[in-house]
Amino acid sequence: MTKLALQKELQEKVKLGVKPSDLKKKRTLSIPTPPISPIIEPIKPNQIKKTPDLTTQIQSLQHQLQLYKDFKEADLKIKEKLKKENEALKKTIAHLKEQGKNQAKTPPKTFLCSHCQQE
Repeated sequence: MTKLALQKELQEKVKLGVKPSDLKKKRTLSIPTPPISPIIEPIKPNQIKKTPDLTTQIQSLQHQLQLYKDFKEADLKIKEKLKKENEALKKTIAHLKEQGKNQAKTPPKTFLCSHCQQE
């Protein structure tokens, strides 16, 4: 820079309360610094590439999910079967109670020697 350019720059920057020497110090120290952390853009779904590891994980999770579904279906079938058996047992118990009441009403038969066919 030439002397005239420096003088012109000083006149533009010099304001009340600012020394020309302060401007010179600031100019040498003011080096533009890059930002500390770059701006990170979010990853779009179509930018994600499936790696073999991810595909194996997905397949194993799908297999595990299918197993859980199969267990759930089997459990529901067993519960339904037990429910039907329980209802059948309740009917049998009710029938036996009914027979017990009917037998209690009839007097017991007495056994006499005349009934015996032994000699």
